[in-house]
Formats: sequence, C-alpha cells, structure tokens
Amino acid sequence: MLGLVSIWPNQCEQRFVENTRASQLTKALNNVKSTVKKKTDVKVTGNRKKKLQPWEKTFLELIEYDNPVFHKIPGNISVDTSAELPVQQPTSDDIQESLPNTETGRKTNKNEELKSQEIKKPMNTKSDADHHKNKIRKSEEIVSNHEADGTKDLCTPQLQRIVLLQQYKLNKIKLEKETILLETMKKQTVEKSTQNHRASLAFVSQFEYNQGHQLQTANENVSATKL
Repeated sequence: MLGLVSIWPNQCEQRFVENTRASQLTKALNNVKSTVKKKTDVKVTGNRKKKLQPWEKTFLELIEYDNPVFHKIPGNISVDTSAELPVQQPTSDDIQESLPNTETGRKTNKNEELKSQEIKKPMNTKSDADHHKNKIRKSEEIVSNHEADGTKDLCTPQLQRIVLLQQYKLNKIKLEKETILLETMKKQTVEKSTQNHRASLAFVSQFEYNQGHQLQTANENVSATKL
C-alpha cells in the first residue's frame, strides 16, 4: 500500500506532462507570472503589503524579481514581508533616469530662445536706422504741409482741443440747417393744406350756386307753364 502511494504522485505527474502541450504550459506560466506581478506591483497595490503564498514566493524567486517597479520608482515600499525576498533599492543612476532632466530642458529652451533672437535680429542695423529716419522725415513733411502759423507752437492737447471745437461748430451748423429745413417743410405743408382747403371751399360754393340757379330756372319754367 505504501508503495502504491509513493508511486501514484509520480504517475500522475508523468500523465499530466504527457497530456499537456507546450502552449498550454506557456499560457499557464504567463498567468501565474501576471498574478504574482500584480501582487508585487506598487501601482496596483497602492503600497499595501501583500502576503504571498509559498508557491508565489518560489515563482518570484525563479523570475529573479523581474518587476521594474521596485528599482525604477524611488521611495517604493516592499510588498512582501518575508526576509528571504529583499527588495532591490533604487540606485543613484535609476533615480537620475526617473527624474526629469530639468537642466537639459533649460539649456534646450535657452538655445531655442537664442536662435529665435538671432532670427529676429536685423541683419543690417545701419540700413534699418536709415529707413526709420526716412520714415520720420516723410511723416514730418506730411504734417508740415498741413501746418499753419497758429498751430506750430501748440502742443498736442491744444491741437486736439482745436479739432474738437471745429467739430462742434460743424455739428452746430449742421443742426441749424436741419432745423431750418424742417421749419420750411412745415410751412410748405401748412400752405399746401390751406390752398387745398380754399379750393375745396370754392368748389362747394360753386356747386351750391349751380344748384340754386338750376332750382330757380326750374321754378320759372313751372310758373310760365301755369300762365
């Protein structure tokens, strides 16, 4: 009986290996690997300690702690409490790789700014200065053509006040003209209505006169007929 018990596990193991394909074994190993990594991944566990099963510890030992979280994230917390599985501490090179290279970024930004300034910088400062002087001279000539004796010595606020006063005068004249035109139109309308009223009265009086004359003629004819 004891012999059968000792032989039985070996026979089961041999039959299991014979009936299992390589792809199935690979799939099973990958599933176990993903399960172990989930339990030892700081991103998944949130730095909470997870107790590993004996077979999980053995498998983690076989894959040689192949978990980049332990040595690429500075300040991580060990997930397993077992002393047999020490966590690899981050080295200075790993920390330097994980941190952003601010100095390089600053140098790159500085170089880009210098290049942009060089592009914006004029190639010939003398020609630009001459162009600026010519522009100022032309503007002064345009102003001098419209300059008067009374405005040469005035400052900008005084000139602005003069312009506003001129605009006020023009608006006042325009308003007066519009008022006169409106009054004229009103007078013409009144005169026209008066003429129409007079014409209507004359027409009515003429109509009444004609009616009275016709009535008188008819009466005379009736009287003559009776005689």
